Amino acid sequence: MGAWPVTVLLCGPVAGVDEAAVRGALRRGGGSGTTIYDVSPRPAGPAPRVDVHAVGPRPKKAIDPLLTGRVVVVGDDADLNAVVLRMLRKDLLADVALGYVAAGPTPVTRAWSLPTGPGRTEQALIHAATAPARPVTLLRSDAGGVLVGEAVITPMLGNIYVDADRILFGNSPQVTVRAGDGGVAVTVLRRKLAGLRRLRTTHTGRATEFGLADPRTEITYDGITHPRSINRWVFYTHTSPLLAVTG
Repeated sequence: MGAWPVTVLLCGPVAGVDEAAVRGALRRGGGSGTTIYDVSPRPAGPAPRVDVHAVGPRPKKAIDPLLTGRVVVVGDDADLNAVVLRMLRKDLLADVALGYVAAGPTPVTRAWSLPTGPGRTEQALIHAATAPARPVTLLRSDAGGVLVGEAVITPMLGNIYVDADRILFGNSPQVTVRAGDGGVAVTVLRRKLAGLRRLRTTHTGRATEFGLADPRTEITYDGITHPRSINRWVFYTHTSPLLAVTG
């Protein structure tokens, strides 16, 4: 049986990463006989074939034919978000193992405990292409998007519900939403009272809904700022997890 490919999508600039660097790193780190997939059936045999494609930032449907086997995204959280959205729309979440290489620490690299930073690019590439993948929670929004790392809502004025519980009625300088263990994790920053530090409280559940009363409120998810003012937003847990390479 021949080797299954690793498809590397070059979305954005990461120091020291180009086609030659990717091929060299994976040749050194994925020697003959390496098994690189965690989806059934598990292939064995020669070292993986590496296909490298420069697809540009936030790729769209043109990458659909490349989404097979194991895919490694090189770029930022917004690029990763775009690839996951294509996987979702093509019903590939259970079939594609997803690796990620970023230029520096991001909410996703922190959540997934991935190597980043100067001198660790080759390690990050080898890890993304060869390490085991596991299911991780994927969040969706009622605007048709996905959330892989972190969303920030600021300033917040209105109501926030997590499942059936109202966790905020009023205002907050900032609210963050992350994919938690099997659901959403919503962290609310409370305003500082006299002589006291600001308090952060985190609430978890299957879904969260925001009723927004301030037209200045911005919602940024995985580094993407929603372009329009809205008065309602929902994040909810997708029925299927994402198969991702974590630390």
